Amino acid sequence: FKLMLFSNSLTGPIPESLAQCHSLWRLRLEGNQLNGTIPPGFGSLRNFTYLDVSHNQLSGPLPQDLFSSPLLQNLDVSFNPLDCAFPGAIWEMESLQKLYASSCNFSGSISKIGQCPPLITLDLSGNRLNGDISSGIGHCQKLILLNLTNNELSGPIPNELASLPVLSTIYLSHNSLNGTIPQDFQNATALEVLDISYNDLSGVVPLSGLFKIINPSMLAGNKALCGGVLGPCQGLDNGVIASPSGGTSKKLSLGRMAWVV
Repeated sequence: FKLMLFSNSLTGPIPESLAQCHSLWRLRLEGNQLNGTIPPGFGSLRNFTYLDVSHNQLSGPLPQDLFSSPLLQNLDVSFNPLDCAFPGAIWEMESLQKLYASSCNFSGSISKIGQCPPLITLDLSGNRLNGDISSGIGHCQKLILLNLTNNELSGPIPNELASLPVLSTIYLSHNSLNGTIPQDFQNATALEVLDISYNDLSGVVPLSGLFKIINPSMLAGNKALCGGVLGPCQGLDNGVIASPSGGTSKKLSLGRMAWVV
């Protein structure tokens, strides 16, 4: 059976007895005032496919048995003050298709993705995740939407993102990502939205594919980006572009142009 009690004024903890309802397959408790932790046991329910406890006052960590759930496809814990480390065991879930964990105050890294569930949607925006975006994201071959906005991520944008065959929407704004925009994004035929604004990216904006029509606001806030829809790079001289700071220590070739930083 399914239990749908969303958008009420329910308070207190989630009853542990719910996790013992063996015929339960769908549970929606979002939009209440529930507190405490998610009780263990839901991961042991044989037919359990859907859990939405978003927009409550739940704390972490998430119960370990949840990650071994054989059929769980939709997990939404967003907008809860979980305030714990991001659980790496999520990457080992067999059936997970949609993970919404926005604004949970998750900390830690997502730099070690050894395998990937059949994820279609991955939303980890508005947390305190740090470190690199793992190249292992390339294992998420079914991913359509990726949202990592408003974290503390650093390092380059992994080239593997550009190779995902059905990835259409990428939000990476308001982090500390650096390096250049992967040129392979020009060949990502499924890509429709790429928001990489307000990072520390540098170099010349690619000219082909999505970058012909990308809204400049999706690139804003990267002081060392130029070219393409952002307009001509200043200081172009024999294929070399002077950096805004006037430095000349390193030259990065990008097609027929180069960026000096």
